[in-house]
Amino acid sequence: MASMLLDIPYWRTRSQPIRDWLQRHRKPLTLVAGVIFFAGIIWSLRDLRLGLDDIAWGPLALLAFVLVPFSLLYGGTGLQLLAKVAGLKMTASFAFRRSALAQLAEILPIPGGAIVRAGALMSVGAKVGEGAVLVLAAAFLWIAIAASGAGIAIYANGENWGWAIILSGTMVTATILIWIGNRAGWIGALQILAHRLFGIALTALRVVCAFAVIGTILPFESGLLFAFATIAGSAAAIAPAGLGISEIFSAALAPVVSIPPATAFLAVAMNRMVGLSVTALFVLLTGGGKPEPGGEAVE
Repeated sequence: MASMLLDIPYWRTRSQPIRDWLQRHRKPLTLVAGVIFFAGIIWSLRDLRLGLDDIAWGPLALLAFVLVPFSLLYGGTGLQLLAKVAGLKMTASFAFRRSALAQLAEILPIPGGAIVRAGALMSVGAKVGEGAVLVLAAAFLWIAIAASGAGIAIYANGENWGWAIILSGTMVTATILIWIGNRAGWIGALQILAHRLFGIALTALRVVCAFAVIGTILPFESGLLFAFATIAGSAAAIAPAGLGISEIFSAALAPVVSIPPATAFLAVAMNRMVGLSVTALFVLLTGGGKPEPGGEAVE
């Protein structure tokens, strides 16, 4: 059983029919998700009766000018770590720019982020397929840790079944770490674990800040629940970057932590819009999509 769970290429092959179906129906699914996303924002604004006077500009500035840029740095560091696991080296400049481009590429009607990340690894010497497998393993780890965080949030709000989610997420996390450790050594595996844990905390902080923008104080542990909703929605791949899916998931989970669904939908949507805006500006200013001159991708 454990060996099958560790067989990342096996799961990639098994999921191919689903991914093919999603790819064939990507455009209509994207259209539906976009309608749901903007309709949800309008519904949330009307339900909460929010206007520009209700926006807290301090938290908005913190989100846009501090937390989102930290997320860009986080993404670049993660790409460098994946290269290290593959026994390769990647410059910080290349990693940060390609990671930002990958985040922006998630909005395309293709699995753009994964393609950009795998391509970045191949550009520094990863074999064909190896980059995709590493990106997939990192994505599974990301979701598993986020699920454990969601379990903590659920348990902290008086629901004992949160322990089942914590345990399940921890078991999957350990399984993937064993796979990475056997492949690239335990130092690299533990570095990736620490990096992902920091990423979950950073995502939760972004969500907490987004809630503060619309005047809602959200405890950090509750932010972990919406961090999971954001990550799981994006990973679902039903729509680009989980457009609308993460927000619906957040609204559905909101009562668990005593938050109105409309508030959760709007906060997660705001976090998404601010993140995409800052990332797009970064890519535009740094030329993130341009080829690296003179092999600058490799140290």
